Amino acid sequence: MVLVERGCDECRRLFVETLMQERIVRLVNEKTVPVIVTKENEDYPIELLYTLEYPAIFLLSPEEVLLKPPLSGKVDAALLEKEIFDE
Repeated sequence: MVLVERGCDECRRLFVETLMQERIVRLVNEKTVPVIVTKENEDYPIELLYTLEYPAIFLLSPEEVLLKPPLSGKVDAALLEKEIFDE
């Protein structure tokens, strides 16, 4: 799950520079069910995923249990592959 905040430059950079890379797209689609939640969205219980730094990436089980420590702030492809996908 990617938690973003409207108007966040680092959130935009995460999508443009990292999440749009072909290898990352493939990993995300093969290994996860991608969900993007905007901080302002009141329909999702984001208190479960509390953070003060955006963007934040959480890897959750189907039962919504945190599987790995979240990544936040500047996240590049190498960090995402290493920390989330164990590549």
